[in-house]
Amino acid sequence: MQGRHLFSGLSAALNRLALTAAATVGLAALPLLLAEAQAMGADPVEVLLHCPTTVPDPEALCAALGNALQDGLDGTPVAGRQSDAPLPATGAAVRLALTGLRSDRLSGYLEWQGAKAGTPLARGPEIALDVMDANLGAAIYAGFARALLASSPELLATLRQP
Repeated sequence: MQGRHLFSGLSAALNRLALTAAATVGLAALPLLLAEAQAMGADPVEVLLHCPTTVPDPEALCAALGNALQDGLDGTPVAGRQSDAPLPATGAAVRLALTGLRSDRLSGYLEWQGAKAGTPLARGPEIALDVMDANLGAAIYAGFARALLASSPELLATLRQP
């Protein structure tokens, strides 16, 4: 209980200090402070994710890749959809292209482009995942997604650029 009182007292003291500083600096600085606060809380660019439809449980593969991307991008929203279409002409986007699909093997690579206009399309290396004593499905997709991202560190760097 003492911790709660300590923090609530600290919060009140900080509020008083902030009010005193605002009065000292004057209201002229308020627009600058508000603009800085808005910039710090600006929404990150959403990343569009294209996932293949030909795998067993395509929703699970797209979710695994979306989760891995979101983790790597510190929570940047990732909008996944099952589509074998090429990437759109503009906007931050990632596409998983499959090069091989069997009941015990999945291989493919990532293609991506950044949000900045004119960002060239990039391609990562091909990654293969072989499974034994199991079939492809949701249980193994997370490892495949992590391997794809680990093989393409420049993907995350590109998508972090505004």
